[in-house]
Amino acid sequence: MRLRLATGVTGAAVVVGAIWLGAPWLTLLALAGGGLAIREYYRLTPPGVGPMPVVLGVAAVAALLLVAEAASGRDFYLASGLVLAAWTFAALLWFIACYRGGQAQTEDSLFEASDADAAPEDNAPPDDESSPYHRGTGPELNELGPYEGPWEFDANDELADSEEWDDSFSGEFEPDDDPDADAGWGQRPWLGFLFLLLGPVYIGFLLGHGLAMRDLSGGDGDLGQAWLLFTLLVVFACDTGAFAVGRLVGRHRMAPRISPNKTWEGAVGGLAASMGAALLVGLVFDLALPVWQQALIGAVASVAAQVGDLFESALKRAANVKDSGSIMPGHGGILDRMDSILFALPAVFYMLLAVGLRL
Repeated sequence: MRLRLATGVTGAAVVVGAIWLGAPWLTLLALAGGGLAIREYYRLTPPGVGPMPVVLGVAAVAALLLVAEAASGRDFYLASGLVLAAWTFAALLWFIACYRGGQAQTEDSLFEASDADAAPEDNAPPDDESSPYHRGTGPELNELGPYEGPWEFDANDELADSEEWDDSFSGEFEPDDDPDADAGWGQRPWLGFLFLLLGPVYIGFLLGHGLAMRDLSGGDGDLGQAWLLFTLLVVFACDTGAFAVGRLVGRHRMAPRISPNKTWEGAVGGLAASMGAALLVGLVFDLALPVWQQALIGAVASVAAQVGDLFESALKRAANVKDSGSIMPGHGGILDRMDSILFALPAVFYMLLAVGLRL
């Protein structure tokens, strides 16, 4: 617990300091965090998906963050759209090259194996009754009984009656130790392509809203800086409130299959803590909005943060891992700490545009 607290306080101090100092420190921190996050994201591949091109993903995330820092106003959307279009084209090319290459590699290995196992016709053994190679064609062959493969069993087999049998079994076995799993895109290529494509969108584009938020004042960085701090403090309050209330009075699970420890009571506690933190931040900083709008934006940020947390939990559940990484002692990976922020940043950003603030 002490290690977790120390890591959290240190990380929060670094992030708040970078926001306070602004560019280039905030940009460098975003580039470092985004690069580590996409690296961890590409390790959360579900079963049947081949390895991801981490270098391409890091390049796409870096491009999205740099255009978010350099562009302002409507140029942010235009520049981000161009980068996403270029990334889609690059990902499609990589998918085609990798998938076809892996397929060809698999076919070549199968042909080589069949050629090696095939016996030359000139050396074929004689097929007569006196030969030990005689296979037999008469009734003596039937005395052996029908052959049953390793996956063939009777409907009344003990396996069907055991407690471990799953009624939802589809009838197709997918062994874990597939020799061709690392060739190309494994058994689920299109899922791998979507996973590859959405990575920079999930991390680079969403995180880029934090850099774009600094232009909300139209050149003066004080208002954008205040709203960035507002977003982070609201998210931190949401995590703390949800954890505390969930531990104390949490009884009703929110999403047991995705994250069994999250409860509806904890979600309400996180929402209340976020709205309280929003009002407190409004007393310290001039946010240029009425109090009720500050509370509303805090509530929206809290909901978005909890959705982001569940989204990353679903990714880890699909990959069958507990944490996205181990770079932060006591917390796991960098993506484990950014999951809520990634969804809260665009939520606050677009809420600010909706209530009248402009880039």
